Amino acid sequence: MRVPFRKFIDNRDWGELIAGAVIGAVIGLLLTSFASPILSPHATIFYESAGLYSPPPVHVEIQETGAYYPINSSVEDYEGLVWKKEYSTYRVLLRNDGEQPVEQLQFTWRAPGCIVYSNTDGPAATGHYSLSNRGTYGIYSDAPLAIDRYQCTVVIKVVEGELSPGEALAAEFVVSSKFEKCDVLIDLNPRNLHLLTYTWVKNGVLFHEQRAMNPPHLEETYQDVQKTSFIGTHESLKLESGKYIHSFVVGVKGDSMGEAIRKCVNTSS
Repeated sequence: MRVPFRKFIDNRDWGELIAGAVIGAVIGLLLTSFASPILSPHATIFYESAGLYSPPPVHVEIQETGAYYPINSSVEDYEGLVWKKEYSTYRVLLRNDGEQPVEQLQFTWRAPGCIVYSNTDGPAATGHYSLSNRGTYGIYSDAPLAIDRYQCTVVIKVVEGELSPGEALAAEFVVSSKFEKCDVLIDLNPRNLHLLTYTWVKNGVLFHEQRAMNPPHLEETYQDVQKTSFIGTHESLKLESGKYIHSFVVGVKGDSMGEAIRKCVNTSS
């Protein structure tokens, strides 16, 4: 058990004080041996449990904004997006509440559905970041296709090297929970499980922080989406990272995604 240094002084227990100094020396050696280009999350946990360093607190907030518009109206703030009953708007906020910068920050957010619009401008959005997809699905056809493609997982990355103390990133997303025949849903996995990673430096040592989260206030929303039937064709695609993305063609059966998509040729053209 770690004993506060003050207790040693107050009790004049010099034997324990010497033992503490030896432990300190051992920890110092460990600091040197662990000082590799990046320390794993396990090393970060070791330092934190030893009472040495704890990661800068990065606050994460995912909130449904409650913003709704008249059905079939054109929403000027969303570049003329035609609003549908099944749309909801979510705001994702990342803020460095610590006293030192964090670097290589990225947050992987699984939407409760699929994203029909990403708002990175205006009062609801802030900071310098990029939005990227974990995976895409290439679709090629000589004939016009009656499909709409939707990304369902997005990665928010800091782009200016670091997120300074007190600095925040925020983006707004319009998410749909209902889809039409031939809609292609890419990386759909409506689980309330999101991943935050970043690095930080202390005394010349670079640490790597990784944190999974599932906000309790969103659990019911995700459960409702999981009950939705996405009948059609499903494929699991393996990424270079070894992880999988799950993609669907809604309402069309085929032996593969490609075959199902080919059945969605727009014959009205």
